[in-house]
Amino acid sequence: MASDGAKVEPSTQSPAEHANALAGSNAGTCKALAYKLKAEAGRRGMNVHIDHLNSIGPGGLPRDRAVAIITASYEGQPTDDASFFVEWVKNASVGTQKGVKYGVFGCGHPDWASTFHAVPKLIDERLEECGAERIVERGQGNAAAAELFDQFDEWKAGFLRETGGDAQRDAEEPHLQAEIDSEIRKNMLQQDSLKSCMVISNEVVSKGAVDIKRKLVLKLPDGVEYRAGDYIGLLPANPIPVVQRVLARFKLHADDVVTLRGTAGSWTLPLNMPISAFDLLAGFVELESPVSLKQVERLERYARKGSDDAARIDRYCQPDVYKQEVADNRVDLLSLVEELTTLDMPFTDFLIAMPSIKMRQASAHLSSSKPWH
Repeated sequence: MASDGAKVEPSTQSPAEHANALAGSNAGTCKALAYKLKAEAGRRGMNVHIDHLNSIGPGGLPRDRAVAIITASYEGQPTDDASFFVEWVKNASVGTQKGVKYGVFGCGHPDWASTFHAVPKLIDERLEECGAERIVERGQGNAAAAELFDQFDEWKAGFLRETGGDAQRDAEEPHLQAEIDSEIRKNMLQQDSLKSCMVISNEVVSKGAVDIKRKLVLKLPDGVEYRAGDYIGLLPANPIPVVQRVLARFKLHADDVVTLRGTAGSWTLPLNMPISAFDLLAGFVELESPVSLKQVERLERYARKGSDDAARIDRYCQPDVYKQEVADNRVDLLSLVEELTTLDMPFTDFLIAMPSIKMRQASAHLSSSKPWH
């Protein structure tokens, strides 16, 4: 499936808004972080408006609220929804952004060491040169590491502390209630803004210890054109065996119908609508993301005091042990929950801990025939 547009929210804003979160995001990671900021701000009694960086007009950033800029670099270049903004900020005059209060968080991949965080760094430095006030130091997130969300949480706490809101509400944790009906079938009509295409072939080209490289031949919809070097966005699904492991761990059936209610994951999870347990796990959360140290620490609340599982969690929380036995082996949360058999972790808490499923990108190669390679 291919993504249609970069629009996040309508641009109409309310006087009650306390901050803007502007995302530069191709694959969706930075957009997800922006919604994570919005959710935390809401628990502090604040309202955050989310949009993409290219939504900013010639006058520059707003001065009546703080601005969080969350963006990535792609080989040193801005994302598609940040290109005009970056060009504008490069050429903005000194002093034109006085009165603006901002903070920048960047996502980057260390494989591109020479351009690592190039765009977030440029935006941060140019805004300061133009007279804007930096209210929190630039955050740096490593998109290749499990700690990305922990890194963002630290930056987010500093930004919200400087922005205001009721810090006492910070202790209020997100919650979900789940209604499960085993009698309802999953025959549901689904609609989305992604375009479907036919997979003609799916061939494994090489297989490493972690990554598998594939060659896909796709039949694109009529009217869709491409050139060599273009990228196509693919919306993945979790492998069936992995989904089955989650169902077995939480004693669910594939055709159980789940209705989620609450506040957690309101920007990614299908709340207030019936959905099969299988579709929920296959299509909405990343089940194989490496577990972060904070996620391991949170497991302590579900272990019985003095149990073997509590001792294992305590050991994994030691930074050296976590790095060598968990992080370096890219252990995911599901594998830990399976290992810790006496852990009393509710299914809804497992969902809250999971990041939303991310779009994958693949590069296009020319073909003499209609299908896309």
